[in-house]
Amino acid sequence: MALLDLDCLIAEVDRRCDTAHRPGGQEQSDWLALLAVATHLAGGVQALADNLVEDYVEHCRMHGFSWTDIGAALGVTRQAVQQRFQAPYKRYSPETMTGDLRQRSMANRQRCSTATTTSGPSTCSGD
Repeated sequence: MALLDLDCLIAEVDRRCDTAHRPGGQEQSDWLALLAVATHLAGGVQALADNLVEDYVEHCRMHGFSWTDIGAALGVTRQAVQQRFQAPYKRYSPETMTGDLRQRSMANRQRCSTATTTSGPSTCSGD
């Protein structure tokens, strides 16, 4: 899989925008419509990027890394990383994360990731 680049994102905005180009061959594109579509697309990309980092933070916690270690890796304080990533449903230590719970968590994450990449930002519960 190739990482996204600006040219690909611009092409996707043009593809998604029904009014990207004015009818009758006018020179000016509908820049406001393009901007709205670009903003929506950027939100989906940002949500996917956030899910990526969140997934790795969750794996670090499951493998016993402290919030201080994770914060140092992200260049923020322990408190900042806890406030951003610690949620009641994610308070599992490696000892309490059973194999069954880990499998269900990964299956749900994959399902949500697939939904995000195919239809924009994820609406899965727990994200």
